Amino acid sequence: MVLPWQSPYRQVEVRGLVWEGNGHHQTSGPVRNADQEFHMVLEAFRTYGYNVKITQISKDRHKRSELTNFLQAKFDNLVHRSSSTLIILYYQGHGSLDRDGHLMLTKYGKDLNPRLLGTGQWMYWSDIANAVISARCDVLTILNCCHAGAAVTNRHSSRPNYERHLKELIMAVPRNSSTSWGRVENFAACLEQALRDHRNNWENGFRGNPSHWVQAINRVMVRKPRGRASVLHDHLIRPPPNAADRPIIMSPRRVPWIS
Repeated sequence: MVLPWQSPYRQVEVRGLVWEGNGHHQTSGPVRNADQEFHMVLEAFRTYGYNVKITQISKDRHKRSELTNFLQAKFDNLVHRSSSTLIILYYQGHGSLDRDGHLMLTKYGKDLNPRLLGTGQWMYWSDIANAVISARCDVLTILNCCHAGAAVTNRHSSRPNYERHLKELIMAVPRNSSTSWGRVENFAACLEQALRDHRNNWENGFRGNPSHWVQAINRVMVRKPRGRASVLHDHLIRPPPNAADRPIIMSPRRVPWIS
């Protein structure tokens, strides 16, 4: 047994991001529906000793326009309480691409059409990214949606005040691929299993950084029937010079046998 590293952060906040009245329904798969998977992933994070909360993306476009400011205020408040903070932002929902290949987060299915655009039940990923980039702490964003890999199609430029903080992404699928829920080989189920498998036992060479977590999730995936490794890792902004020496470590905060 290889014991987990201690979390280097004084506080870790997991923010589950999901559409209000998301309309997830029972899928055709044998495992569970999307709402159950969403909460099971958050519960797995909670077993790490992390503070877990849910933020809903409003159906009202006027309220939704304030989401970036709302997240920035929440992130600023967290950093104010502790100078050593990690925020994990987990989005589960639909994703699509506009005509220019930009990632859009949508309430409904992946096929955008004029009727969907007319409902206003969508927003650009870049609106969320602006809040992430502005956070004065490390942020790991996990995107569980179709076309998630498009989140880094155009890498954002770093801003001088935030260069020393890491902004990394774990993406369920490449930009031109789809994902779903309710099957044992899909992202949510495999993320949850990887988190539980590594909560109390890390294999040799595993250090708990986002790249290693992606490898762990992909290993779970390929062991499933019809499973295939598709999870990606990247940086949202150019990593600072000390990134290799001070990586994000997603590790349990309370392990009884570690002092």
